Amino acid sequence: MISPFPDRPLRVRSSFATKKTLGGIALLLLGIGFLALFVFVEKESITQVLEDKKIWDTGVPASFSEVQGNERTKNFIFHEYDLVVRYGDKEMQARSAKVKFDTFLTSVDQEGRQESRYLESDPTKVAHSWAIDALTGRWLAISFMGVMGALIGGFSAWSGFALFGQLSLAKRCGERSEVVNLEITNVTPNVVNGKQVGLVYNYQGTDRDGKLHQGKAVFTMKEEPLFADEERKYLVGLHSPAAPGKFLVPRSDLHPFVSPVRL
Repeated sequence: MISPFPDRPLRVRSSFATKKTLGGIALLLLGIGFLALFVFVEKESITQVLEDKKIWDTGVPASFSEVQGNERTKNFIFHEYDLVVRYGDKEMQARSAKVKFDTFLTSVDQEGRQESRYLESDPTKVAHSWAIDALTGRWLAISFMGVMGALIGGFSAWSGFALFGQLSLAKRCGERSEVVNLEITNVTPNVVNGKQVGLVYNYQGTDRDGKLHQGKAVFTMKEEPLFADEERKYLVGLHSPAAPGKFLVPRSDLHPFVSPVRL
């Protein structure tokens, strides 16, 4: 075995720190933005569903009802309805209103009954039977979009925190750490969009307490990890007491560190 890694303390490269900090902030803001956007959109949809249900339950049947509009289907599971409803109040006065809603996994039976109800206190507010018949599908659409929003926003925020974690680990290992020889158990190509962009080194190693840990280190095609032996069966890993169970595998050029800085 060879241990070519220099003594600590080591200073983290400013470019590495800047990249991780800015990337973490951007992903965190993106995640928060996604969550806020979906909350705003879903709040409006929920309000509309509840209002339609209230109008239908307490409203007055229209003297006549006609509907025109468009239905758009996405991937055979999402249905968007953009309708114009013409109806008459009890004075036989003709009125019209736009009715828009989305459904998931269900669609409107356009051959079924067709009825409108409006609020006697405000005849401009109307609910159409198609929108009421599609309540289940509308709730499914709201639930699906809410879950997707939480997943996308949560994943973006988690990725941002992961970048902050990588920077924190590098700083801790640079301040105080021990060199650990990590056995390479497998090397696989890192493929993105059908193209190999690097290699993934899967490894295992023990900490100072003798506990076995497994992990992986990803490098681009132009990068190379710092090997601990000439046969390239082991990687050089850094383990900080402040980050138990975590290992940092530097590149062959000592990245993410610069030349040793002695205090």
